[in-house]
Amino acid sequence: MGNPPGGPFYINEFRHVIVPIAASKGMGTGSVYYSCGRFDGDLKFEYEGRMLVTRPVDADGKALTPGTQWLGPRPGIPYVLSAGGSDIHYETPALTDTDPPDVRPNMTRRVQLGRVLGDRSLAARAAHPVAAVRGSLGGRFYVNEYGAMFTPVGRDDGTGLQYIYCGQIDTSAWFPEPPLG
Repeated sequence: MGNPPGGPFYINEFRHVIVPIAASKGMGTGSVYYSCGRFDGDLKFEYEGRMLVTRPVDADGKALTPGTQWLGPRPGIPYVLSAGGSDIHYETPALTDTDPPDVRPNMTRRVQLGRVLGDRSLAARAAHPVAAVRGSLGGRFYVNEYGAMFTPVGRDDGTGLQYIYCGQIDTSAWFPEPPLG
């Protein structure tokens, strides 16, 4: 799109590759996002002589259990555990009703899992693993290409944040897979 090779990209829990492109002036948003297909590989990074992976495993390859520290890379799609701990939402640029739709300048749309599913008990079930770590105050968490959920929490020693593994998404109580393209 006229830019040099490289740059940011995201991979969602459905393994869709999403690329942000700077929006044109007047759109009121920083980026427009494009779907670029599906990623079927594994992300691996060498760091200080050891391999880091985005699968929910420890340094020895043993599966993480919910509540343990997430030491691997933290690429993921941001979601928010709603206050009260019983629903999940994300925000996206608001679109017009035109065909094709345009981005509404300076507006966002909140998409709540409970409304999408039409079942608050399913939303609460999806939120439970994150609420078990974050509590009922809610807050940001991330979901990676393996469906692994992890969230930043403050360290008790005051040295900053650590990330905690919350578990895997429950695909029967989650947002539907968006179409590619």
